[in-house]
Amino acid sequence: MSDIYNLTSSHLYGLIYQVVNDDKKASHVLKAVYCRLWDQKDEFQKKALDPLDWLRATAHRYAMDYKTKSAILNGTPAISKNNGVGKDSDYSTVSLSEDEKILFRQAYLQGDPVSEIASKHNQSEEQISRTLENINHKIKRVG
Repeated sequence: MSDIYNLTSSHLYGLIYQVVNDDKKASHVLKAVYCRLWDQKDEFQKKALDPLDWLRATAHRYAMDYKTKSAILNGTPAISKNNGVGKDSDYSTVSLSEDEKILFRQAYLQGDPVSEIASKHNQSEEQISRTLENINHKIKRVG
């Protein structure tokens, strides 16, 4: 799980910050997103969800919920024209094949060792490691 945090946290923080416009609040919301992922990782692994899409959607939804609840308590508008998600750092631009999504899920969400993943996919550990490195590079370029 620490790997997925390291790969995605800076991007998700940026998405959240664009909505809540406050470092402390953004950190609080980011923590909630990863707690949700941790709490539901077994359920998440059973479903064929794209991990990047799920994280991005959850981060945005939590940020909007937080902003809306804060706005209700403070009597301020919850929505402004600057609440959109920045296109320059949007994970939707990351193009992962279905096989890459499966490998990403197995390695970073399920925590399967490379040897086990290689065995499941009839590939060498070197091939799997190389593919995971390529996935990491794709994600880091965007985040």
